This record gives sequence, C-alpha cells and structure tokens, in this order.
Amino acid sequence: MDAKYYGVIIILVIALGYGAYFEYRNVQMVKERLVYQQIEQLAVRSNVVSSSMMSQMILDSTGLTNGQIAMALKDFQSHASSSYDIGLVASIAGNYSAALQYYNDSDQLSDVVISKANVEFMTTNYNDALADYKKASSVDTGSFPLYGIAASYYMLKDYDSTLTYAIKSLQIEPDNYNALILEADTLFLLQRYSESITPYTNALAKYPDDPDSWFHLGIAQGNIGRYADSLSSFNQVISLEPSNINAWYDKGYTLVNLKKYSDAIDAFNHTLQLNPNYIEAWNNIGNSYGMLGKYDDALASYDKIIALDANNTNAWYNKALTLQNLTRFYDAKQALVQVCKIDFNYPGINCGKII
Repeated sequence: MDAKYYGVIIILVIALGYGAYFEYRNVQMVKERLVYQQIEQLAVRSNVVSSSMMSQMILDSTGLTNGQIAMALKDFQSHASSSYDIGLVASIAGNYSAALQYYNDSDQLSDVVISKANVEFMTTNYNDALADYKKASSVDTGSFPLYGIAASYYMLKDYDSTLTYAIKSLQIEPDNYNALILEADTLFLLQRYSESITPYTNALAKYPDDPDSWFHLGIAQGNIGRYADSLSSFNQVISLEPSNINAWYDKGYTLVNLKKYSDAIDAFNHTLQLNPNYIEAWNNIGNSYGMLGKYDDALASYDKIIALDANNTNAWYNKALTLQNLTRFYDAKQALVQVCKIDFNYPGINCGKII
C-alpha cells in the first residue's frame, strides 16, 4: 500500500481517537457537573438537616461512594472551563462572590439561574434567591426550584407561602425528605402540631437516623397528648444521641405526664449528669418525689435549687408545700415569707397576711 494511504489511515485513527476521547470527556463532565449541582442544592437544604444527614444525602443523591465523589470533584475542577462550571467549583469551595460573578457571566439557562439562586440563598439574599427560584420554576418542571421558593419564604418568615410551595414540591417528588421536613418544621413553628406529625413520620421513614426530626416529632406528639408515642420518639433521639440533654429532660417530663414518676426521676437524673445545675430538672425531680410521697427527697431537691438560685420563688413555694406535708408548719411559713420577700405578688399567696 502506498505510504500516503498509511498516512491517511493514521490521521483517521488519531482523529477518531480524539473524537472518542472528547465524547468520553463530555459525558464525564455532564456526570461530574451533576454531582456539583446536587451538592450545591443540598447545601441550600442544610438549613433543615444536620451535617451527618447531609453527607448521607449526598451519597444517596449521587449514587456514588465517598471516594468516587472526591475523584469526580477533583476531575471536574481540573477540566472546568465554562463560566458556569467554574462558578460551580467556586460555589462548592464557599467562594460565593466569585461564583455569583461567574453565574452572571453565563447564559441564563435554568441550571445557571438555579445555581445563582442557590448562592443568593446561601449568602442570605433571600429576596433575590426567591426571584431567581421563581424564574427557574417557570421553565424547570422539577421539584427543586419549588423547594427553593419554599425555603426562601421560610427564611423570610412567610410561613403560609412556605407551606404552599413545599406541598407543590412534594406533589412532584412525594418522598423528598427535605421538603417533608420543611413542611413539618413550618407546621411545628405555627403550632399546628397534629398536622406536623404526618410529614415528620414520612420523612423519618426515609431517613430514620435524624435525631432533630425525632425530637420535634416527640414534642408535637406530647403537645396533643400522645404521651406514649412522644416517649418512643424521645427514646429514638437518645439512642442516636445519648448525650442529648433536651431529649432526656423531655423524656422525664413525658414520663411525669404518664404518671411514671420513678422512671421520670431516672430520666431527670440523666439530665443532671449532663448539667448538674439544670434547675428545671431539679424542680421536676422534687415534684416527682412529692407525687410518690417521698417528701424528704423532694425537700432536698428544692434546697438544691435554692443553693443554685436563692431568689427562685417556685423552689421556695414548693419547699413550703413540702414542709407542710411533713407537718413542719413553722418552717413552711418561713419558706412562704421568703417567697413574699422576693415577690410580694406571687400568685396564690396573700403576702399581706404572711409578712
């Protein structure tokens, strides 16, 4: 074969090789760009989830391992050339001012507008973010722009609008954990506790290792009198975070409502192991001992509060009632005198007759 034909063949092979490489590179950039976009969107959602939950959601949303995500981020960074891609790299690095500049220099397609809104949200420019999420939602039929609108309204304290758009987002993606939590937290904030239980329950069915959502669910259940369910929720929190002082305290309070006073004392004692100066825990221990008829133990609890805060009128008043139960009437009157010295108008006491 003539040498010139060999030359043509070699050129064709090289051209085909480069073509295949560029096709491969384009496919890789699309995949890696998606990883960056998902991480950026999850950063917006971080206002409703913990950092540990964020890590798990990144793994779930990308379908990659931690190692694969790290490689994708590094590879994308080294090949990013468009203004939008460079902006994504800057955004994930936390360089939001540079990211916003690159996004503004890009063609204003829906992906760019969403990323621009994400940066505006993360830099607390919620009105700007709201406008851009709405702009994106007019062309992007996915759930995220609607979630972005809901999250922006939440940060702007327009809770009715938050609920409207969180529900719209859920109509497109019913099991979206972040939208469920946003709906539940908004209902909780509005003290619509009964309504908040279903979205909390649905969210926890997807990510059961979220202690914050279990805690809010427990509070909501307790506020509508579902104390057994509330106790179960607080136990879930404690299983995930054994040092969660609020969960231990609210578990104790729930046990009081269930009239399980000995168990309540145990829970409050766990609270005190985490904070020995937790006055409300000491007060509830005293009250629980009183309900069990263990007045000396109750008295010791109230005295502990007074040692921590000599002007605590509730402790002095409860001490007076306990001393009466011990038939120590003179000491009980002296405790009431202390109440009146601190607050002459303390409810339920005629201080004019005592002092």
